[in-house]
Amino acid sequence: MKDVVEDDLATIDDGEQDYLMQVALENARKLTFSIILLFLILVGVYVCFFLLLLYDESPKNRVAQMQTETELINIPSPTPIAETATPTTASRLLQIRSVVESISSVASLNDPKSPQARALNWVALDDTRLVDTSSNVLLQRYALAVLFYSTSGSSSWISKENWLTYDYECTWYGIECSDRGGVQRVTHMKLSENNLAGALPKEIGSFGFLTIFEMWKNKIVGEIPETIGDLHQMEYMYIDDNMLTGTIPSTIGNLLSLKDISLYANKLTGKLPTEIGALSSLWRFWASDNNLSGRIPSEIGSLFSLTTLYIEDNSLTGSLPTELGNLANIADIRMSNNLITGGIPHEMAKLNGLKILYLDSNKLNGPFPIWLDKLYSLVDVQFYSNHLTGTLPTEIGGCEMLEVLDIGDNSIGGQIPKSMGDMKNLKSLLLKGNSFFGFLPPELGNLKNLKQAGFEGNLLVGNVPMELCGLTQMTELSADCGGREPLMQCACCTLCV
Repeated sequence: MKDVVEDDLATIDDGEQDYLMQVALENARKLTFSIILLFLILVGVYVCFFLLLLYDESPKNRVAQMQTETELINIPSPTPIAETATPTTASRLLQIRSVVESISSVASLNDPKSPQARALNWVALDDTRLVDTSSNVLLQRYALAVLFYSTSGSSSWISKENWLTYDYECTWYGIECSDRGGVQRVTHMKLSENNLAGALPKEIGSFGFLTIFEMWKNKIVGEIPETIGDLHQMEYMYIDDNMLTGTIPSTIGNLLSLKDISLYANKLTGKLPTEIGALSSLWRFWASDNNLSGRIPSEIGSLFSLTTLYIEDNSLTGSLPTELGNLANIADIRMSNNLITGGIPHEMAKLNGLKILYLDSNKLNGPFPIWLDKLYSLVDVQFYSNHLTGTLPTEIGGCEMLEVLDIGDNSIGGQIPKSMGDMKNLKSLLLKGNSFFGFLPPELGNLKNLKQAGFEGNLLVGNVPMELCGLTQMTELSADCGGREPLMQCACCTLCV
């Protein structure tokens, strides 16, 4: 092999050798330049890294770095968006469900269309406020959501500002809160005239701090939930002018702080609960215009604070309980248009503060109460359309405060007492449809404030006294002065029958 190479070199002339030598030197210079450039680059990288270390350890830069780290620590975590049942939201749903099961039935929570299930899903998955599952206000936020769904809040309510939003529930329309033990609790619920359409959910009983409950003039249907009796701090309850059915729950007797309750203009049935007698703070009970039946419970006589009792326009039966005479503070009794029988109990003569007494349109019998003058505060008495008998006592003239006396359409007889001329404040005197006989006493002309008087349908005879015709305030005066053979003659009557 060596001999071959030597032979090849021997064949190359001197010119070619010089050319090859130059090429070799050129390649060597290029390699040397590349090595030097690579070395310089490595030196530059090392110098930059060393300077960076020196800068990072400088006091000024260290402070800036610490500030940046602090800011990163303090950046609030983004609010989780509960769109799907990820493991986190699924766990939250189960935790909240275990809490709300204390006030909602399992069956209602299992029904995906129920107000309870919809409220649970909202609180657990859609409520961006993300109330902690151990929070004291979680239940009240959930219960309000149940009420919203149960009464068609989304489609029916007129005003629903802030409802089912991130905002604190105490800022929702109609909701007011107060501090109770360091926690803002719902104390007022005012949603009257707001077109609520649906039933009151049983969860309403979870608002243990509620004092004012106003739901009048809506479209609320169904029964009053038994849990209403859990509202131990309730003072004012107004759910009148709705379409409530069923009975008045006996649990109402648990509301010992209740002062005023209005249930009128609904479709309530059944009896007045005897438990009502426990409401010692109650000053008004209003359950008119329903379909209530049965007797008026004697326990009603235990309502010593009661000033107003409205139970007219029902189907109440039986006699008036003598215990009504125990209502020392009563001022207004209205029991018109029922089926009440028996007489007017003498015990009511003790009601010195009574101003209004409506017992008309019943089936009362027995004598006209001779003790009526004992009720010296009376302003308005209406006994018409009953079966009362007897006569008007002379003492009736002692009712000096009386402005209205309507006892028409009974069977009261005798003569009209002259003492009625002493009833100076009388404005309306309606005696029609009875069995009064004799002459109208001229003393009636002393009733200077009289505007309306009706004497027709009796056995009265003679002339209507000119003293009566001379009353300047009179606008309506009727008597049996019509027909071919009138019993009376009247020159000033506005109606002759």
